Amino acid sequence: VKRLLFERFPGVGDVMIHINPHDEEHPDLIRL
Repeated sequence: VKRLLFERFPGVGDVMIHINPHDEEHPDLIRL
C-alpha cells in the first residue's frame, strides 16, 4: 500500500517519514 502511495505521490514518502518514523500502521496514513 505504501509503495503505491510513493509511486502516485512522490512527495508523500517524506511526509510519511515525519508522521510515521517507525514505519508502523497509523490511522492518519489512511487520509493520504
